[in-house]
Amino acid sequence: MSNPASKQATETTKCCVRPRYYARITYTELTFRLFLCLRKLTGAFMSQTSPNLHLPYILPAQAQKHVTHNESLDLLDVLVRTTVLGRDATTPPAAPDAGETWALGAAPTGDWAGHPHSLASFNNGGWVFVHMVDGTLVWDLSGPGLHIWSQDAWVSVVAEGSGLASFGINATADATNRLAVGAEAVLFSHDGADHQLKLNKALPSDTVSLVFQSGFSGRAEMGLAGDDAFSIKVSPDGAAWVTSVAIDGTSGQLTGAAVQGNKIDTTGTLARADFVYGPGNLLGNVTMNGAYPDGAVIERGTSASGDFVKWADGTMIATWNAAQLNQATADTLTGTWTFPQLFAAAPTVSLTLPTEPADWTDTQPVNIGPSSADSSVTAVDLTLHRTAGGTAFAGTASIANVRLIAIGTWG
Repeated sequence: MSNPASKQATETTKCCVRPRYYARITYTELTFRLFLCLRKLTGAFMSQTSPNLHLPYILPAQAQKHVTHNESLDLLDVLVRTTVLGRDATTPPAAPDAGETWALGAAPTGDWAGHPHSLASFNNGGWVFVHMVDGTLVWDLSGPGLHIWSQDAWVSVVAEGSGLASFGINATADATNRLAVGAEAVLFSHDGADHQLKLNKALPSDTVSLVFQSGFSGRAEMGLAGDDAFSIKVSPDGAAWVTSVAIDGTSGQLTGAAVQGNKIDTTGTLARADFVYGPGNLLGNVTMNGAYPDGAVIERGTSASGDFVKWADGTMIATWNAAQLNQATADTLTGTWTFPQLFAAAPTVSLTLPTEPADWTDTQPVNIGPSSADSSVTAVDLTLHRTAGGTAFAGTASIANVRLIAIGTWG
């Protein structure tokens, strides 16, 4: 019984041994015979195309090698520095130019039918097709822009310096943080003059802000957070936030935990100019809001019957340096002073007699005894009594330039 393995070895040896009548066998024929022997020994065929670009190989003893060589050049002409007139194309142009290349879509028609997701390049009167694989790179003149074919879809790489979906510098960008930079510092500089950093949001209810973090936990935030008022917020843990300062876009007024809430707030917060006193509002109209002042600290005024000063605590002082008292009876000199400003209640009134002799008519200080005052909120009736044993007041007796002071409250 014959041995199959021995028979196969014998046949293989025969194909590799040169018969005597082939004394003048050529080098090409010898190479081809060795190729056949190796194929029988390995039991496999050598691939006829390259593994990545699928360019056709020139086989041993192949006739018309230039055909295969030119076919490879045509494919390289499509794949190297590929420029297309459009992507996802479906309909061939009626009169294409030589070298015109398109990136086909999922269901091309006409002369492109049967070549989905391929590069189609017109050459020598016909279309050359190259099926696209992940990593195929083209420059699209219709954009323009650079694009990569990946997982049956186009990914934009760059379009005139824009259009990147995400970008990371020494850091990993993600769907939320599309621009990520890992560095000790970042510099944004001018290009000859001014420089602005612009942050934009879609709606007033959205947020656009700068967040300062410690260990990726928020501690401070500044920007337009949930409205259009610029605010500064702080947090001890990244969860609970306090608005320290918020600036109204219309009035420019400040509110927040760090700002004085009202005129009686003395908790050590930032004072509001309209709640505190300074050169601009120290003097003016003094008013009250309940038990608290609501205007200036000091108000001064004058009239024909004297001067007055009102204080923010409710005190009012009225003065008159030209009062005159005239003889009413032989025992009294009287006069009435109408206050320059209305008091809230009858004030306390005091008087000072003049020291100049010219202010005294038909009487002397020695004749003056006790005084009395009957006050109301609008005026005071003054009476000077003759001292015991003093000279009776004549009908022409009078005292001029008596100084009067009334102290009370305004309201």
